[in-house]
Amino acid sequence: MTTAICNVCHGRGGPIEIECPDCGGTGYDLADEKPYAQCHTCYGDQTVEVEDCTACGGTGEVDVDADDNSNDESDDLDDVDDQ
Repeated sequence: MTTAICNVCHGRGGPIEIECPDCGGTGYDLADEKPYAQCHTCYGDQTVEVEDCTACGGTGEVDVDADDNSNDESDDLDDVDDQ
């Protein structure tokens, strides 16, 4: 198994801003019965700041299998070219 730079925090580890886990990045409280009720976690900002990256645990690196290309940015670049 090898390591690669985390694609969520880009190797910083933290503190970073991530999509709000409570509203899913919408900024609205989906459980509230009022339409357009502001999220009580991110207060409508759609992101929250965390001390340690939730993907790598703050190390800045993630473990990947040698044959796993899920963290390979070249696949992402191919998707951009297709658009």
